[in-house]
Amino acid sequence: MLGIGKMSEEVLMMDNEKLPDLVMEFVMTCNDEELRKLTVSSLAKRFHVDRSHLAREFKAGKNFTLSKLLQGEKMARAASLLSSSSKFTLKWLSQKMGFCTSEYFREVFKKYFGVVPSKYREYKCTLKRSNLLKLIVIISQNELLFHDLSLTHVIIQHVI
Repeated sequence: MLGIGKMSEEVLMMDNEKLPDLVMEFVMTCNDEELRKLTVSSLAKRFHVDRSHLAREFKAGKNFTLSKLLQGEKMARAASLLSSSSKFTLKWLSQKMGFCTSEYFREVFKKYFGVVPSKYREYKCTLKRSNLLKLIVIISQNELLFHDLSLTHVIIQHVI
């Protein structure tokens, strides 16, 4: 990622073709706290361009809107968190992703993935258990793998 001083120089010298790539790189590599706060306006301010100009150039360069990018990245990270742990509440997750209410987050998530977050989590956990059971069967059928417990442990940890 570009440093602050270097980014300012780059932005001043950039042409409109580089802007969508720089914005996309920033969005994709920012941490969850930064992503939670990102809006088209805050990105425009960060890249020292007008909000409308940024939105127009991004759409022209990427064939989708900057709002779609932000929403998609938030949904991808939320889905990753949902499938990694059952500890997270919908309220916590919606706040972490920067949504005003958990109801709105649930609505956007369902629109994006076709299921509500709880069903998504349930599906992912079922899939992991199913893969684990298949793996246990494979390991038990392969005597070499069965006796190498360290390898078995590594494989199971990777699946889980």
